[in-house]
Amino acid sequence: MGALALTASPSAALAAPPTAEDFQITYFLTDEYGNRSRQMQPQDMQQFFGQARCECGQSIIARVSLAGNSIDSEQIQVFVGQQCSMAQALMGIGQFAPCAQLVATLPQSFQTGPEYLFDPVWLAYGAEAEQSIATAVPVGGCEAAEGQGGIWVCSGVNECNTGQFFIDGTVNINTQNSDTPQGINFDYIPPLTPPANFSVEAGDSAVEITWDNQATADVAGYRVLCADENGEPIDNGVNPPNPAVDDLVLGQIYFNQANLCPGGPFGPDYDPEGGGTTDGGETETDTGTEDTTDTGTDTTDGTDTTDGTDTTDGTDTTDGTDTTDGTDTTDGTDTSDCELGTQGCECADGDVCDDGLLCLDGSCVDEGCSGNDGELGCFCDNGECNGDLVCDGQFCVEPPDPIFDLDWSYVCSEHLANTTQRARIEGLENGKTYQFLVVAYDAYGNPVHPDAALTATPVPTNGLWEECENQPGVCGEGWTCSVVEAPDQNGQGWLLGLFGLLGLTGLSGLALRRRRRA
Repeated sequence: MGALALTASPSAALAAPPTAEDFQITYFLTDEYGNRSRQMQPQDMQQFFGQARCECGQSIIARVSLAGNSIDSEQIQVFVGQQCSMAQALMGIGQFAPCAQLVATLPQSFQTGPEYLFDPVWLAYGAEAEQSIATAVPVGGCEAAEGQGGIWVCSGVNECNTGQFFIDGTVNINTQNSDTPQGINFDYIPPLTPPANFSVEAGDSAVEITWDNQATADVAGYRVLCADENGEPIDNGVNPPNPAVDDLVLGQIYFNQANLCPGGPFGPDYDPEGGGTTDGGETETDTGTEDTTDTGTDTTDGTDTTDGTDTTDGTDTTDGTDTTDGTDTTDGTDTSDCELGTQGCECADGDVCDDGLLCLDGSCVDEGCSGNDGELGCFCDNGECNGDLVCDGQFCVEPPDPIFDLDWSYVCSEHLANTTQRARIEGLENGKTYQFLVVAYDAYGNPVHPDAALTATPVPTNGLWEECENQPGVCGEGWTCSVVEAPDQNGQGWLLGLFGLLGLTGLSGLALRRRRRA
C-alpha cells in the first residue's frame, strides 16, 4: 500500500503547477454575526471598509477555488494583505511585516472551493511574528492606514518571496469585468480637515446653521444631527432610515464604532444591546494579544482580566489595572506623562499642587476626593465611577451627550454635498432648546465632528405686516405707507418713519417683502 501511494501515474508526472488562470477568488461581506451577507460589488471593493468596519471586526470571506484536475502536488500557500511579495522578502525590515497566512495545503484542497474568514485589519497590516492567522498578531490597528489589500497565492514548501507569487492581490471575480482589476480598498483615516467656524441662527420653527469648509478633497458630504434639550433624538420628518451593516456606502452614510457595533466586536455571539463599545466588557482569558479575535483584550478603563496579563506589553501590575503605555504605579495609575502639580500627577510631601488640588498618597487630587473614590473629577475606583459618571482614562467625568455616539436616530437632515456651507433644519418647536451637530464624512463613511454641539431656540418671527401692527401710525391700510407729521422743514418725516420700520424688521431696504424666516 505504501509503495503504491508513492508511485505516480504518467498523467500526474505531466501535471503542471496551477496558475492564476486556474484560480477563482471571490469576496463576500458578512453581517454582524460573521455570517455571509452577499458577494462584494465593485463599489464595495472601492470604499466599503472604513475605520468602523475594522474596529467592529466586520470580517471578509474569501472563497478560493481551483478548476481542473491536471495539477501537481506542490504545496500552495495563501496569504492576505498588501505588498505580500515584498513583505515576505524583507520579513519585517522597515515598514514591511509578513502577511498573515490563511492556509498552506495541497492544490487538490481548493477544488471544493473552501472559504476563509479574516478580519479587515489584515488588509492593512502584517503579522508581528507568527504568520498563521489563527495565532498571528497584527503589527498595527484600525487607524492611520489606507491602501489596497487582498489574497496573495504562491507555491512551494519554503518561504514565498518576490517573484514566487502568481496571484498578487488584485485577482478576483468581483472586479474582473471592471476597467482596472483591484483588491479591497480600505481607509482607516477620518477626514483631517473638518469644517469650522460654525454659527446658528434661530428662526420660526427652524434654525439655519452655517460653517466654513476647510477643505473638500477628503470630505464626501455632511449630515446634521439634532437632539432636544434632554438629549433625545427629534422627529422633524426628515430622519433617514438606519443603514444596514452591509449597505453600500456611496459616499452618503457614515459609521463609527459606537453606532455600527454598540454591542462590541462582531461575531457569532454579538449582542447589539450588550454595550460592548462603552464598557469594553472582557470575557474569558487574556491571551496577551491586542486584536479583534482576542476576547480578553484590555477594556477602555484599563482593567485587565483575572490572570493579570497585560495585552499591551505583557507586564501587568499586582492590581491588574493597565495603563496606556503599560507602566503602572503602585495604585495602577499611569503618571509618566503628567505635568508636576496637575490633577492625577505625582507629588511628594511638601509639593504644591495646582489650585483646588491636594497632594494625597503621592498624587494631586481634587480636594473633595479621597483617593480612588469614583467622584466627579476624582480617580476612578478600579475603573468604575459613581452614579452616571464614566471613567475617562484616570478620572471620573460627566458622560458625553448621547448625540456624540452619532447614532442614526439623531440624523435630521439628508446627505449634503461636500461643498455645502449651510443647512436649514425645519420642523422644530418654538421656545424649545435644541442641540445640533454637523458631521462630515469621507467616501468610506469615516466621520469627524466638532468637539461641542451648537444650541439654539427657535422663536416666532414677525413679517412686515406684524411689525406694522406693532408700530401704529406708520403703515396704512393694505400694506400702504402712512404719511406722518414731518419733523423737519424738508418734509422727509414719512421717509424716516418707513426707514425706521424697515430697520426694525431687519429688511435692510427690501421694502414690502415679508421677512425671510431663518
